[in-house]
Amino acid sequence: MSRLVINVPPNNPLFITEGDLGTGFSIDETKSKKGRVYHLEDQSKIKTSYSQSDDSQYEILDNEHKVKKKLQLDTELGLSNGFASASVIGDYSSSNNDHKLTIVMTRKVTHKVIEVYLSPPMTKETQAIQDIETLRQQFGLYYIHKIELGGLLEIKVTLESSNIDLLKSIKGEIGGDFSFKLFSAIMKNNTSKHETNNNLELTTSVVATGCSQRNSGINTQTIEGINAIIDGFKLDEQNLVPLRMEICPIPHTSFSHLDHVNFALYKSKLAMVGSNYCEFEKMIVRLARFREDVIEKNLGDPDQTMYYDSLSALAGKVLLLSGRMKNLQNITAKFMKNTLEYIISKEVQPLMAVVEEEISAVKRLIGDIPTTIEKDVWFGPVVDNLPTYYGTYTYNINGSVYKGHCLKGKKHGQGRIDYPPGNKNHFKSIDGLWKDDQVSYPSTICYSDGTSITLNTEQECDRWNDDYKTMSISNCVEFVNRSTAQEYIFNYQVNVDDIQEPLFQSLYNGLKKSVKPGRDRYYFLFLGITGGGKTTMMEYLLNILTGQLDSPKNLRAMDLESTGIGESKTKTVCRYDIEYNQGDFYKFGITLIDTPGFADVEGLTKDSAHMTSILKSVGSVPRIDGVMYVVSGTLTRATTDVLKVLCSVFSILPQDSFKCVSTIFTFCDSANQAAEARAVINSVISGMGKRPDFFLDNPWSQHSNNKVSAGVKANTEGLCGVDNSANLSTRMEATTKSVTDFLIERIRNNEPFSSQAMGNLGNIRKQLLETLNQIDKLMKLIKDNNGILDRLTVEHLDEAIVKARLLTMEEWIKDKGFAIIDGKAKAKMSSRTEWPGGVYATVCLAPNCQNMVCHQGCNLDFTPDKQSNMFTNCKAFRNFKSKVLSIATDTSKECQKCLVCPLGCSHQYHIHSKFQLEWIENNNILDEYDALRQGVDSVSIKAKEIQENNDVLQKQLIERLEEMKKLKDKFATLAVLGDIKAILNVSIKTYEDMRKLLIEKKGTKDEVDSVNDIIETLQTFVSLVDNSDVEKSINDQINLGRQRFNKAWDLVQEKIKLVVP
Repeated sequence: MSRLVINVPPNNPLFITEGDLGTGFSIDETKSKKGRVYHLEDQSKIKTSYSQSDDSQYEILDNEHKVKKKLQLDTELGLSNGFASASVIGDYSSSNNDHKLTIVMTRKVTHKVIEVYLSPPMTKETQAIQDIETLRQQFGLYYIHKIELGGLLEIKVTLESSNIDLLKSIKGEIGGDFSFKLFSAIMKNNTSKHETNNNLELTTSVVATGCSQRNSGINTQTIEGINAIIDGFKLDEQNLVPLRMEICPIPHTSFSHLDHVNFALYKSKLAMVGSNYCEFEKMIVRLARFREDVIEKNLGDPDQTMYYDSLSALAGKVLLLSGRMKNLQNITAKFMKNTLEYIISKEVQPLMAVVEEEISAVKRLIGDIPTTIEKDVWFGPVVDNLPTYYGTYTYNINGSVYKGHCLKGKKHGQGRIDYPPGNKNHFKSIDGLWKDDQVSYPSTICYSDGTSITLNTEQECDRWNDDYKTMSISNCVEFVNRSTAQEYIFNYQVNVDDIQEPLFQSLYNGLKKSVKPGRDRYYFLFLGITGGGKTTMMEYLLNILTGQLDSPKNLRAMDLESTGIGESKTKTVCRYDIEYNQGDFYKFGITLIDTPGFADVEGLTKDSAHMTSILKSVGSVPRIDGVMYVVSGTLTRATTDVLKVLCSVFSILPQDSFKCVSTIFTFCDSANQAAEARAVINSVISGMGKRPDFFLDNPWSQHSNNKVSAGVKANTEGLCGVDNSANLSTRMEATTKSVTDFLIERIRNNEPFSSQAMGNLGNIRKQLLETLNQIDKLMKLIKDNNGILDRLTVEHLDEAIVKARLLTMEEWIKDKGFAIIDGKAKAKMSSRTEWPGGVYATVCLAPNCQNMVCHQGCNLDFTPDKQSNMFTNCKAFRNFKSKVLSIATDTSKECQKCLVCPLGCSHQYHIHSKFQLEWIENNNILDEYDALRQGVDSVSIKAKEIQENNDVLQKQLIERLEEMKKLKDKFATLAVLGDIKAILNVSIKTYEDMRKLLIEKKGTKDEVDSVNDIIETLQTFVSLVDNSDVEKSINDQINLGRQRFNKAWDLVQEKIKLVVP
């Protein structure tokens, strides 16, 4: 172990004397002197020398490093030197700040040096030690080997001024040849350069030991008196004091048991302990000096009564922290009382993290280190992290610097703020009295153009503050239109520190505290019925969030047209991005998404377009933090429009969004009224009654700036009633405070949901309705196909069956009234030749009967009609047998067949003719037969195509039905209002109301029919989602049509015997 040098502080806290030579010395205890190690009764074992040395030094102590350098502290000296030096460091350090300049002159005159010589004998007690731990406890590990004795003069001069530039100028002239004799001239020279604010306060302290100094009659608080003390310094050889000493390791055998590594670890821990102890003691001294200089000095000052509470709070903090410092000292000393083995193996107590935290707390309290408050920097005392009393405040937002008094974090009392060039208010400085961060009087405001104004009265001060507030608020928001062809986006850059309006600051601070780590923006979606006050509410919120309620330039959606009742004031989705900035730093943002109102007079088509645009706009943001459903507080029942809007809104909100939903009741100034409206909504959307809600009669609707014809005086002549606009300011303030609290609470308890989930739900809803529409179309196609099959069966196949009875070609020709004569199709036709004698005859027109006349000269009444029963009395039908039978009945079967026709043709083929018959050839009849045959074939082909098409449609229908079921279940699971049947029924009710209105207004038949078609389609949709047997029903219809056709076709196949001509 090497020998160590200790500079004995002027107050000699270790109580070292000349007789301590050869005494044991502990570097790990505050009571460092231990038992005697060497016998020094023999003076030959003490070497004494007299060598006069005179050392004078001047040092500017403007930082702690210089203080330690002045004291020549060895960090290996541990706890003892920490204890010895702590008070001195604390005393010097207390004078370190921008407003003080401390210069220390130290003069040491060494006269006598004594040291251990020629290895004197150890004491018996020392020799008896068997182990190093016992050696350490009784004697320490070192002994005092050398002591330098002499006289000491130390003079500390402190200059204090509120003018930092003056102190810097003085400091700059202190060079290597400096002396206090030159100091007076330096001060005079620099104070003359600073014509204003050049006050200097000088304080001194003198420590003189080991000398015969006589200070009586000398004013030590002047530079002249200090120089007189220096000149009068004289060494007192009879009262020399220790100035420096050397300690050496005790050369004991027990050291052999301690290896080098462990001893090095031990020494490093000693150094740490000594440094910590020194810091604790220094903080105790600093706290005591702070209490004396700042607290006690000002508590009794009548001019400082406004700071009484703050100073009292500081005094309590000082007392608390002093106690904690002393407690840490005790923990440190207790740790060093343990064994050497324990010290080497354990961590130093208290832990360094605790040491650093506690020391920082002291330094922040007394202003030694800066306190960062929202990136602003305060050098000065703090209570509850708020600037308190006197200090320097550097504002990060604009680089301005305030030097002066603060109260509870605000500029309050005498102070000056200097602004950097180029600030937007064109200030250079404001110097004077402040009150709650506002300029008070008397004060002087200097501008960058060289002009200035002085405020000397309360009226002048109020007028200036009002003008400044208006100017600041108006200029604190920068508007940027970032709209594109696809969406409307309006951006507002809010410079927070330029808005001093209390309600806005309360809102901003509340929002800032509620912002969660990792979040820099919150998104709020506003939905509601047309005419519900949503856009007016939006404008009110926009002005609250940007601090523009008191601005002459209130923010409005100026380009949104004024509309009538039942029309959506907002025609498309508008996004308002509000971004809060402090200086050049973005803090966080809030986005308000305003949407067109549902239940617009333009109808369901417009609502559908609104929903599409809402989902598209929402899809452009990452999440939704809150859904505000805005509805009129006058709501008393669930009308069709109310139901429609609720279905529209809550069918596109996912289940996990429900925790983000809030209701805002407008046009409402009563909790009971709001409760009734809430009950109506809750009856449709279960659980809405338990969600946060807010009601108000929006005062913004009455604001003078919330008029389309702003600035135009209204004509109120002849109007009677109660005008409450006089109370608008009071109501606006109260309502704004409530809205502010509501917004803060919504962000504080925020649980966002993914905007993608809302888009996905909108797609599911759209797909479900499209699928229902596709199912309806498929069902109609299948129905049409079955109708065609029915028509084919009825109109074609049945017709073919009737006309082609036993259909051979001859029968077909016969059925057409023709016969095959000589292989050709011929028909009997009347000629132009009359019967001889002008009689008429009974003739047969059966196509295959070749008889040309049955009874020429028939005497029955003439009839040209076929199938007449009178021919049964014709001679051609009567013979003896038939005559006998006819006695019983005129319709006897024996009288119904012609006796002349070879084929016995029925009386129904007979007529009376005045002209003779002839055969007329007609080959077209064969073509008709071929056409019939081909027609039957085409019916078969067509029927087959239809059946195949039905099979395809049925397959598609089954797929769509499965898809519909899945989408319906998915929609029911994911949506807040996932009952598609309820949504469809509301739509039906809406169109029924529309139909009723059309009929009342005498709309056209086409208009009414169009609505009827929509109602029928929607009713089909309802039946589809409500009927699980749709697939079976359609399948039965298809099979029934197929069976009917096949049955008819089989009958035709049985009857028709196609003969190729």
